[in-house]
Amino acid sequence: FLLNSFDHVFVERCVFTPRGEIRSIETGTLLKDFDVIAFSISYELDYARAINMLIRGGVEPRRKDREAGDPIIVAGGPAIIQNPIPLEEFFDFFFVGELEDYAEDFIQAIEEVKEKRDFRSLEKYEFLHIPSLGRRKVKKAFTRNLNEAFYPVRQIQPLEWKDFSFLLEIGRGCGWGCRFCLAGFIYRPPRFRSLRRIMEIIEIAKSFNKFKKVCLISFAAADHPEFRKLLEYLFEKGLQASFPSLRSDLLRYEELGLIKKLGERTLTIAPEVASENLALAIGKCISPSVTESVAEEAYKAGFKQMKMYFMYGIPGEREEDVASIGNLVNRILRIGYNGIRLSITPWIPKPHTPLQWEGQEDLKELMRKRKIILKNLRGGRVRVTFFNPKKARIEAVLARGDENISRAILYVAIRNNYTVGAWHKAFQEANVDIKEYANRSIPLDEELPWDFIDIGISKEFLVREWENFHKGKAPLHCRLRLFS
Repeated sequence: FLLNSFDHVFVERCVFTPRGEIRSIETGTLLKDFDVIAFSISYELDYARAINMLIRGGVEPRRKDREAGDPIIVAGGPAIIQNPIPLEEFFDFFFVGELEDYAEDFIQAIEEVKEKRDFRSLEKYEFLHIPSLGRRKVKKAFTRNLNEAFYPVRQIQPLEWKDFSFLLEIGRGCGWGCRFCLAGFIYRPPRFRSLRRIMEIIEIAKSFNKFKKVCLISFAAADHPEFRKLLEYLFEKGLQASFPSLRSDLLRYEELGLIKKLGERTLTIAPEVASENLALAIGKCISPSVTESVAEEAYKAGFKQMKMYFMYGIPGEREEDVASIGNLVNRILRIGYNGIRLSITPWIPKPHTPLQWEGQEDLKELMRKRKIILKNLRGGRVRVTFFNPKKARIEAVLARGDENISRAILYVAIRNNYTVGAWHKAFQEANVDIKEYANRSIPLDEELPWDFIDIGISKEFLVREWENFHKGKAPLHCRLRLFS
């Protein structure tokens, strides 16, 4: 929507499909016939799918094999901000950061290089990483004021509009600083649209779209300084709303009641851990007793279903920490909930976080801990979804990868097979030692592949946070909150 707002730019959409040629949705144009092909990549396991789309769209996947007149291949998104190195072989350049304030510069950059594929003129853009020019310092692009930033009030909706939810980003970034969380670091500092601007967007959107439901998008929706007023406004307008996982220690009975009135049947929260010592160490700083208390208030407000996100395999985790997940869920069940859904994921090391130096636990230990969690859960009212530990290990390899990973990505992309077995075969063919990338603890003084990307947070700060993690010391804002 943003790029299509420029008069001389026409953007079409393409989506990954398992088979056949990759063509645009709007005009059915084959990928190779576009001037530019741009990917927004959020997730490491989609790297190979992106390259496969190029292949099935008639485009040479390797950068060095493309010639003048071929499309310019660009990528951005959170996975690129964290570490674009495994994809350098394929992309002409990477946009590192947030686009709104830099859209005009981005278009100008493409116009400068699309004919001759000479990327030297792009050095002046500090938010671009251009593999052919080596690794210079790249500074993350940052949207300063969300109130002034472009927002897509026209949104594509199905003909059956009753199923359509208007997507509304109320905030970006998160200030809590959980030490495991990529988004919490690469999208700092947190910014929110004002209630006035949110109301304005909704009113304008009503003239272009038919909707009765608003999907609120934010890493920290309950942190919004006017969160309760926003809930009241939506209710007064007769709208329904859906929410991402909410930070439980910010929710009071009144807010919970409004959320229920807005049509949410399931309260979604992300305690991540269920023991006090781990909560402090990872910087989540929500004690199990607070989670229980909020569950009780939510039940009184009318919620009978709950969804909870947890992690396991965190560095320094004890067996009793793992067992505490089941214990906490069992106590919440006794409040009277009809059902609780659990989504449980192995911890995955991410660049630009204080835990980037820590290695992931081996598969045998993760499987053992998974059994402990299941053993401690009681009753049939709990549905558990575990993220496959083998996939989590592949994700860790890709997240902490370097240029040696590209051969494995291409191997998977060419075969259009994204199973765990296919990835393991690819790593074997590319001579990639999975344990070296996923399980190794990295010395603090070792140069990291992604060090050239400046996300606005110093490495010294991350080291201090790593040290505090190992001391079990909560971040300052958490200590102040707990003390107060």
